[in-house]
Parts: sequence; C-alpha cells; structure tokens
Amino acid sequence: MNGMRELGHSWSKTTLFSIEHNARRLLASEAFDLLICLGYDPEKDLMLIFGEPPSPADYSMQRCGRCATKVEDAWNVYLGALEVAEKSLTEETEKGEITKEICRCTTEEAADLGKVDERGNQRKTL
Repeated sequence: MNGMRELGHSWSKTTLFSIEHNARRLLASEAFDLLICLGYDPEKDLMLIFGEPPSPADYSMQRCGRCATKVEDAWNVYLGALEVAEKSLTEETEKGEITKEICRCTTEEAADLGKVDERGNQRKTL
C-alpha cells in the first residue's frame, strides 16, 4: 500500500480490500506499479495478474448467476408487494369498503400472478 502511494496512487486499506474482493477493478496503470511493489518485473510478469481469459462457458455461467440474482430480487419485491396488497384488502374488508367475495377474488388473482408451471413459465400475466 505504501509502495503504491509512493508511486502516485491514492491507495488505502479499503482500496486494497475492494480490489481483493472484486468490488473494485484494478486499473492497468495500477497493475504495472503493483507488480513493481511486489518485486516482479512488470514487462515480463504482467500476465500473472490477468491469468487465463474466461472461456465462453465461464462468461455464460457468470451471466446466468447475475440473472438469477436479478430474478431473486424481483421475486422478493413481488412477495413484499403481495403482502402489502393482501393486508390492504383485509383492512378494506374489515372496514366494509369491499365485500369478502371481492377480497377473496382479488387476493387469488394477485397470488396467481406469481404462479409458474413445471417448466418455470409464468401462468398468468397482467
């Protein structure tokens, strides 16, 4: 870290931690200087940092992982919205603003929006 600062980079412990945990990318200019700080010859050893390029399968798996995270996030938002909707319908029913039959039908319709078949296809859409 001190060596990187001496070479003109404003690195801190947080910077180093972020790079080590893939929360921040290592810039090419930093990579050259980092190798110097670690006692390597940047002109000869620069490829040690980058390693083998990912295969198309690796890229595909990484993309699937990112998509799965987005789906999970969206599902959690949906479940939260469904819970709020059900609570609102119950409150309106208790106040007599809507009938129990309308509440039941609306709750069932909202729940059906999230159902999927055995292939993962959504059964009902808006």
